[in-house]
Amino acid sequence: MNTQSETVSQNQAPTFRSGYQRVIGIDVAKKKLDLHDSQQSLTAVIDNDPQSVQTKLLDKLAGQESVLVVCEFASPRRVITF
Repeated sequence: MNTQSETVSQNQAPTFRSGYQRVIGIDVAKKKLDLHDSQQSLTAVIDNDPQSVQTKLLDKLAGQESVLVVCEFASPRRVITF
């Protein structure tokens, strides 16, 4: 199943059916966050603490529009800290 629509121009990012141009998926664990970025510029593993979330995720997304952040976790005891 194709989740992206056609690109309007080479300079414009593709838009997902949801209307967002960028999707960040986060798998939440007690001590770490696994990030996957649809644009592949933020794919990483970071510590699950406020400072890491701020500097390694939120600061890099500041000022960007049309970004959807989706979190997934397996246990209700695991809480994302931001």
